[in-house]
Amino acid sequence: MGDNMNHPHFPFSNLIGKEVVERYGRFKGRIIGLDFNPHGEVTGIVYENGGVILSKNSDSFKVRDGYVEIGPPSILRAEELIGKLDMLKLQFEAAYNIKVSQDSYSYIYESVIKELDTAYEELKIKIEDLIKGLETRKSSLENKKKWLFRLFFNMSVAKKIGGLDDKHYLEAYETLETELFRIDREIEDVTIFITELSHKLKDIELYMTEKEFRQEPEASPIEQEQENIIQENRNDDFIPSLNFESINVDIENKVGVEEGKSSVEEEIGDKGVYQDFWG
Repeated sequence: MGDNMNHPHFPFSNLIGKEVVERYGRFKGRIIGLDFNPHGEVTGIVYENGGVILSKNSDSFKVRDGYVEIGPPSILRAEELIGKLDMLKLQFEAAYNIKVSQDSYSYIYESVIKELDTAYEELKIKIEDLIKGLETRKSSLENKKKWLFRLFFNMSVAKKIGGLDDKHYLEAYETLETELFRIDREIEDVTIFITELSHKLKDIELYMTEKEFRQEPEASPIEQEQENIIQENRNDDFIPSLNFESINVDIENKVGVEEGKSSVEEEIGDKGVYQDFWG
């Protein structure tokens, strides 16, 4: 038994004895036992809090640096899915870069995009379900706030009719006030996660529709000529300072731009002399 406890794939040596902290500061404890499946994966923790033995499933705790945090499953799940959304967006950006760079990896673009599409649709379903759960959680917390305010009211009435002395009134008031602050913090977290998850989904969708799947417009003769000049300079391993006035005259002579037409600066607008493929 002693050898198994020190086995690198056996969880006891890593978690037993670790401090347990509730996310909003309601209590602290220490892990005294674990539930795990036949594969050795932890499915729950057992911890002691003030002499009371409690347990939590794996969706209600997260191992942090030096301690185990206990929190609402929807909050912990939101943190996890936000990380997955960030990673997925980075992969879409990398795939787009492969597409526009036309390098040796461009032949895998279609297969990569197909895999990312599938991953996005699967993740989107999970996030939409989670957002519904977070909204339900927020409604429940709002109801709990109303209940706490009712308790404040009841104590005030009890105090006025002489059924509660000042000392006990203040002790109860401070305890309830602390819990109210914790509920407000959780409501704030839930609101932030709902907003962040929704925005990150839209960010990826906009990126897909505006960059990944749109065709790049064909360059105008002036833009094409300017690009040729830039490419020639790059082949010489240096980028000299450009005289836009002379370039404009040269280009107008080559492509037959009517006399009096806007300068090259006006033609390319805010694009500058380099194309930024990352948007």
